[in-house]
Amino acid sequence: MEAFALPDLWAGYPVRREEVLEGYGSGMICRRAVESGEVLLRLDLSVCWTAETARASGALAELGDLAAELSEATQIALHLLVVSNGAAAERFRHEHVKTMCATTTETLLDWTDEELEVLAGSKWQMVAHEMREDIIAEHAELEEVIGDFLQTHGITQEKFLWAHKILLSRAMTFYREGGSRLMVLGPGQDMFNHSCEAVGYEDVKLETVEGKDMLVIRAFKPFAEGEQAFYSYSPASNGRLLLMGGFVVPGNPFDSVELMLTFPVNPSSAPLFQQLAEGLRSAPLTDGVAVAEETQDEFLQLLPPPPERHTEAALHVRLMAKTLSDQLERVLAFLRLDELSRSLGADGLSSDRLAASDSDPNARRRALTKLRALLQQLQGQFAA
Repeated sequence: MEAFALPDLWAGYPVRREEVLEGYGSGMICRRAVESGEVLLRLDLSVCWTAETARASGALAELGDLAAELSEATQIALHLLVVSNGAAAERFRHEHVKTMCATTTETLLDWTDEELEVLAGSKWQMVAHEMREDIIAEHAELEEVIGDFLQTHGITQEKFLWAHKILLSRAMTFYREGGSRLMVLGPGQDMFNHSCEAVGYEDVKLETVEGKDMLVIRAFKPFAEGEQAFYSYSPASNGRLLLMGGFVVPGNPFDSVELMLTFPVNPSSAPLFQQLAEGLRSAPLTDGVAVAEETQDEFLQLLPPPPERHTEAALHVRLMAKTLSDQLERVLAFLRLDELSRSLGADGLSSDRLAASDSDPNARRRALTKLRALLQQLQGQFAA
């Protein structure tokens, strides 16, 4: 594998890298006409940057069992950095790192605190600041534990931050059976640009081909010869895209507003809140699909967690324009349950009373009034 150059990994596939594309910088161009569903690129995970390939590399082997204790992202970041510093590695890895070093990252982590003030009132200002501070703090902790390793490979705080920004902007995270996640940075996968036109999760995913785990990118629509090919970075809001790549998509169907409502609960009402939560919409995640957001679009938390007695239910909803009507109906159900819980108390509350409230126009009217007030309050926060 050491003799393989970076473009050799794409041999036989209908795409090539184009350095300069108007409005995009670089991207992947179709060598010929491509049909919808056709494979644009297929990469064995062994040639990708993953925590597993990082631990298998000669340089990280120096860390022994300690490497596996590091976060998945940090293992990959260290692998990128030791290769960029000249450590022995396959030719295509050195070439891939060289292309990454020549590219300017445009994540929110690259913004100054003054520039982030533009996002005041948005969670993304806080996320960007905290993420950057966490990476800097982790580097300081690593200096205490593997300082000699960092010094040997020239891994400064600035370079460590750069590697994490590369992963933020280029790597993908995939859902695995059982609920785990796998971060993958594929040589060539990271050179495609994003489109929110793709429907579903079939355009980029992990698959098993002839017994090997593969990263597979398929055309979500026909592409003409010479046309730029895209895939979806998964259903990502404009806030997430801004964090990852410094761009937004006008009319993004996955743009969203985060809504969190809290309700007091007791031993009688908590099971009913859990019962309602079964109807919340969750992403149809199956093994190998790409995920951008760390949480489901809708979920309920009972707090504090066991073994303590639950005293509060936190409803999280990522409101999106394309699903807004249905989502608000589900929120209304929780507001009706909250009203019943407050008015009837623990002794009078039951699933039958909750079901009856579904057809009670007065209960719906009161819930709508409360929802309207909550949404106006949310709108005011964004307008401030």
